[in-house]
Formats: sequence, structure tokens, C-alpha cells
Amino acid sequence: MLAGLLAARGAAIAADPGAAETAGPAAADVLANLMEGNRRLRDGRPRVRALTARRSALAAGQRPHVVVLACSDAEEGRERQQSQ
Repeated sequence: MLAGLLAARGAAIAADPGAAETAGPAAADVLANLMEGNRRLRDGRPRVRALTARRSALAAGQRPHVVVLACSDAEEGRERQQSQ
């Protein structure tokens, strides 16, 4: 999946060389940032932020680099059930 994202971004930049400036961060950089955030969360080291100021800044407009669609379920995953 990451290879597809990187290829699509590369094709867009090749078609319009100025697109690199407006395309946002590379997919690999976004993935690395998400992985680091997940490690901090898993290790109990959340990033300390001034949330009130952050909310005010976000209210003015947002340009997210990624959208994560996920499903959360209280049941155990099928892989774990089958391994027991």
C-alpha cells in the first residue's frame, strides 16, 4: 500500500514539477510520524501540548496529511482466537 502511495505522489510531481511544493510531506514521512506517535502511546509517553491554543489554531483551518479509517471492536481478533 505504501509503495502505491509513493508511486502516485511521484507521478503527480512528475506531471507537475511545482506540485512537490504543495503536495505536503512524503507518504514515507507521514507513516514514520504515525509509527512514532503509536510508539509513544504504547510506551505511555504522550506528547505534552497546549491543547487550548492548538484547538484555536485548528479552528481557523486544517490540512491533514492523513486520514485513518478504523474499526474498534471489544471482541478478540480472529487470529488470536484461532491460535488458542
